[in-house]
This record gives sequence, structure tokens and C-alpha cells, in this order.
Amino acid sequence: SGSKTAGSLEKEGGTLTGGGTSGLASVPIGKVPFASPYHIVESVAISDNAVLLWTRTGGDGKEEMVLPATHLEAGDTVSFAASRLIRASMGLVGKQQGVVRLEHAGLSSCGLDGTITTLVQKIETKTPDPSFKSKPPSHVWLTKEQLHSNDNKSKLRPDLFRAVTRALDAMKSAEDEEKAMKAKKQEKSPAIEKKEGTESADVSAAKGEEKHNTESQSGPASAVQEEGDEVVEAKLTRMIEINANF
Repeated sequence: SGSKTAGSLEKEGGTLTGGGTSGLASVPIGKVPFASPYHIVESVAISDNAVLLWTRTGGDGKEEMVLPATHLEAGDTVSFAASRLIRASMGLVGKQQGVVRLEHAGLSSCGLDGTITTLVQKIETKTPDPSFKSKPPSHVWLTKEQLHSNDNKSKLRPDLFRAVTRALDAMKSAEDEEKAMKAKKQEKSPAIEKKEGTESADVSAAKGEEKHNTESQSGPASAVQEEGDEVVEAKLTRMIEINANF
């Protein structure tokens, strides 16, 4: 089958994680040759509905396009590896959106499994960070329409073409949905303000009417009170006059 047994691996030397489990190999842990399972992380970096592709010259001398890719290093998560890749090579900051593809990369010569994980990253701006001084790899930004042109379609492997197309469609759908939600929220805001204004006016009118009713009710009472005060004052004056006569 091509895969090696734990015994044959032990004889070839090299210790993997001191006999513990690495979480990366699919063969029995113990003594393994001087090789590690290889895990590749690809980035579908998208900004303004355009995807970042590296360009290079293939073995046949023709230009081809590939996704930015890196190896998963010890202690890396796939998300961190993708961010490190885009940051180190392009000076850009990517926000992970999800995994678009996970592929088994076959077995290495020592029988260790490998994987290829393709992640989607949202790039807020195509302008590199000011601290980035390196020269980026030869690259292009292509929209879906540009990607589907005959000139470009042949430069990308069919499986990558399908993965990139799905990622572009998903990203655009998510952005359109977000814009629709914002627009709907803005439409509701004036209606809410109008309703609150109407309610405030109704409350003010109710308070004004209540105040008017209170003043209307208190008017006669005030008049009676004033009349009563005059009567009391007149009686006191009369009593003073009577006492003065005595």
C-alpha cells in the first residue's frame, strides 16, 4: 500500500513529539523518519468583489494563476496561517470568513497524511500597511467577470476556479444582504422618529388640556376664596370699630 508500519518507521529513526500524539499524523506515533506531515493553507483574499491571485510562469512557459499559499507551521491554526501569509507577503490585513475547501493532499514518502485548507478572507483595503516594506509577489485582483474571461479561466486550475467562484458569490451575497439590512434600518428610522414626534405632540396636547381644565376648575374657587377673604376682613374691621367704641 506504500504506507509504513510503526516498526519500520521506528527503525528509520527520528522521534515525533517524544512518543506523544501530534494530532497531525494518521500513522502510529513513536519513531518516524525525519519528515513531518505537510499541511497547506490557501487564501481566497477578497476585496471590493475582487479576488487576489498570484501569477507565475508555469513549466510550459505560460502564465498561470494560483492562490496565495503557505505551509502550516508548528503551533499554527489555519486561520492564523492565512493571516500570516497575507500580512507577510502583501502587507494586508484579512478577516477570516470561513473555509471554502478542505482537501486531502495525499501521503508523503513516509506515509504521513497532508491536507490543503482553503480559507476565505475579507480584505478591507488593498493598500498595504505603511510598515510593509517588502516587494509583494506578482499578482492581480480579478472580479468574477474578469475571472470567467477565456484568457484568465485557462490560467487557474479547475478546482481552484470553482472554489474561488463560490467564494466570490458567497461574499457578494453576504455584502448585499448586509446592505439591504442597513437600508431597511434607515427606512425605519424616519418612521420611528415621526411616530415618536406624534406621540410627544399628543402627550403635550394632553398635558395642555389637563392644565386648561385645572385652571378652569380653579377659577371659581379662587373667586370664592377672594370673596371669603373680603368678608373676613370686613368682619375684623367691624370688630375693631366696636372694640374702639368701648
